Amino acid sequence: MIGTINAMVKFDRVLGEVLSATRRSEGEIPFALDPGKNVHTPRAADRQRISALGLSALGGTDQVLRRSGPDSDWIVVTRHDPSGTTFGIARPLGEPFREIRNTAGRNLALGLSIISLALVGIIPLQGG
Repeated sequence: MIGTINAMVKFDRVLGEVLSATRRSEGEIPFALDPGKNVHTPRAADRQRISALGLSALGGTDQVLRRSGPDSDWIVVTRHDPSGTTFGIARPLGEPFREIRNTAGRNLALGLSIISLALVGIIPLQGG
């Protein structure tokens, strides 16, 4: 050991830099909750959206949950850090989720139609 260094670090600024480096291709919002349950995001508009999802009550454990926001459903994944900070990312389910739901409904209707058609064809043959 050669010596020691003391440094003053602004927590908000460090979190801002870390969170702003996160990829945001699908509308994801990276966020962090400090030990005081204050929400930190790269942008002020993101902070309002995260607050609207009611995520400030999270913390202490790693979680995956689904929340409903003012304009869409969200999936939220959080990871608790030993420092007491909880890091997370929220992603809107929006359009891709609706497409999956529509496709599943269409496939169910098609499957039931084929089964009904098969029964209509089999029942007359069975009576003979």
